[in-house]
Amino acid sequence: MDEVVSDYGIISLAGKLRDYANDFIHEELMQEGICDLLPCHGDILYAVFKKREVKVTEIAALTHRSKSTVSSMVDKLRDLGYVTKLKDEHDPRALVISPTQKAEAIMPVFKRISMNLTKRLLQEFTDEELKTLERLLKRAVVGFESRVELS
Repeated sequence: MDEVVSDYGIISLAGKLRDYANDFIHEELMQEGICDLLPCHGDILYAVFKKREVKVTEIAALTHRSKSTVSSMVDKLRDLGYVTKLKDEHDPRALVISPTQKAEAIMPVFKRISMNLTKRLLQEFTDEELKTLERLLKRAVVGFESRVELS
């Protein structure tokens, strides 16, 4: 089994796909004149756009990132003027993140880049292949998540 598994290169291919996607996003941002954001900021902004007021812990769960990683990314986005970070009035230990007008202004660009990225991926697959790919990738992620929880 070990010999067969080592021939697949799944992790390498997944990493390459992520690299290509990040390069694509970065190029699209640059073409739109948005030079202060990185592709990784998209996960945070997506969560903020979706809920309008979201806690750091919720963003961490949505993005599968640690709370400390999300906090530092939120701080960077706050410094760049894309989000506000305020104490939750119901829970003084929690912080609520909200989009600023600057973030609202780039939402259409953000959506367009996301659509273009999705189109780039979709062009190579049938609907059935995409469903299978997503299902298998979810299983792979769950396999890693369950091992992390056991540690």
